[in-house]
Amino acid sequence: MNYETQKEPHKPTRPHETGRVSAIWPAKTTGQEDAHKWTILTPPTTGPKRAATQEWLQTRKNTQQQCP
Repeated sequence: MNYETQKEPHKPTRPHETGRVSAIWPAKTTGQEDAHKWTILTPPTTGPKRAATQEWLQTRKNTQQQCP
């Protein structure tokens, strides 16, 4: 799996409603397959990003099932 990450997080925050620390670690992959693997290994844990990720994974699964 080919990917690159930054050495430090981007925009660490602490939302008042949860009190948890949140950090964004940007990563770049070299293709859709690597992005798929990365997403399975490191999915978002909460909120709209998790829903969008699950939808993207389901779309990929449906597309792959349709291909011979």
